[in-house]
Amino acid sequence: RAYGRLKLGFGLLYTIPGIPLLYNGDELALAGGNDPDNRRGMPWAGDLARLNIAGEPTSVRQRDFHSFMRSLGGLRSTRTVLQTGKRTPIFVDDNLLVYLRHQGGDWVLVLVNHGAPRTEILNLARWIQPGDMVDVILGNADLTTNGADISVTLPEMSFTLVGPR
Repeated sequence: RAYGRLKLGFGLLYTIPGIPLLYNGDELALAGGNDPDNRRGMPWAGDLARLNIAGEPTSVRQRDFHSFMRSLGGLRSTRTVLQTGKRTPIFVDDNLLVYLRHQGGDWVLVLVNHGAPRTEILNLARWIQPGDMVDVILGNADLTTNGADISVTLPEMSFTLVGPR
């Protein structure tokens, strides 16, 4: 659950207005404790393996998290709407937060599920035009559309981005 919570946190950080800040090793979910163990050495690999002074390889979960962070960072750098778009709340309850980042005709729907798997039907008539193609651009949700209604089934503890193709 810790890696799931990290995805939720960094997903929010990268999709709310403002500039996200990462500390050295955040992109790998590096372990740390109280000072002086607050941040361990970076587990370099490949051509930089000689710099791996910690001698600790990355775990499968860390590599999965790193892949998520690379995808999230790539989307933020290529989708201007995630950098400068307006944020409009769509839905919120104890375990689900849904908001839209939009600018001009571009938009990205952000879904943060902190609870059990669930399905929600959201009406996005203000942003989706008839015939628009919509898809999951980050995450493992199942998505169907019916006009401006989006039905999305979210896995437990998940961060999902939906947008136009």
